[in-house]
Amino acid sequence: ARLRAEIDRRRRPLLLGLAAIVLALGALQAISMRPTSNGDAARATQPPTVLADTAAPRTEPKSEPKAEPRAEKPEPAMPAEARPIPADPQTTQSLPTPTEAKPASARSAVPQVSSMASLAGDLSALPAGLSKLRQAAQDGDGVAVWELAGRAADGRGLPRDLSLAAKLYEKLAGAGYAPAQYKYAGHFEKGAGLVRDLDKAKMWYGRAAEQGHARSMHNLAVIYAENPGATGKPDYASAASWFRQGAEYGVRDSQYNLAVLYARGLGLTQDLAQSYAWFAAAAAQGDEDAGKKRDDVATKLNPSDLAAARSLAANFKPHRLDRAVNEPPVSKDAAGPMTLLGAPAPMAPALAPAGRKGV
Repeated sequence: ARLRAEIDRRRRPLLLGLAAIVLALGALQAISMRPTSNGDAARATQPPTVLADTAAPRTEPKSEPKAEPRAEKPEPAMPAEARPIPADPQTTQSLPTPTEAKPASARSAVPQVSSMASLAGDLSALPAGLSKLRQAAQDGDGVAVWELAGRAADGRGLPRDLSLAAKLYEKLAGAGYAPAQYKYAGHFEKGAGLVRDLDKAKMWYGRAAEQGHARSMHNLAVIYAENPGATGKPDYASAASWFRQGAEYGVRDSQYNLAVLYARGLGLTQDLAQSYAWFAAAAAQGDEDAGKKRDDVATKLNPSDLAAARSLAANFKPHRLDRAVNEPPVSKDAAGPMTLLGAPAPMAPALAPAGRKGV
């Protein structure tokens, strides 16, 4: 119940406003993105006559590892190959059942940590009931390190310690473990247990995303779309690229946000057929607001363009995620009851969402 409440609390990404799609002089004026902090006005441009995907190439921050170019030339936005995964308790939606295998692109198990010596003092203060887990972590067992990090973050069997959790996730993140890179990035994004640093959050989300971690793709896109870049404005081109990748892997809120970007022409060329198709994909996963937006967009398309948009939507099947990258070990039952000893006050700045509700 606690996990479900947390998921519900953090369900929506940055872009969940309720502005309707309206027709003004034949142009789509406003589909607002889910709670954005910059209040960007919707652009009023004429719907394109060409329905092909024209997303701009992604621009990566210099501190992040380079991604393989994915948008240097037009590519179908709604891929036909079927590669979905089952529901994941850490994401905001259920992803479809796999139908086709995909070669693993990362480690098949939690990696060993080469040295835990720097955390000897921190680990020595753990309760006696966690002695075996502590020893395994000190020996570099990656699963034990992951388990202790989760316990420290949640206050399961030990006083809640976000700083210790961040240190433990850092060890696994440095060993290349994508779920830990995702968690470590989240600590930087929220300033939980360490100093808030969006550049480092982007770097670690980027490293996980490059391995195929879908939630990192989405959260990285959120940061690009919500925060000013070098130009003083959000980098919608990079946001669109990462939302596309998350959307193609079945992340519902990425699908919604990509549809908004297509409708508004932010970071890519306005394309109402693509907007319709991505709203339809999100609606198919139970997003009622996406269903309403899809139907609104349909009224702006002529019959032939609407038929093409419906074909895109009907043929879309999400990629299958690499389970080794996206599914961390299931936490064991706590050795003791959950405790909030040492925890910050509820919704203290260290834990408050950074301007949006992520996955």
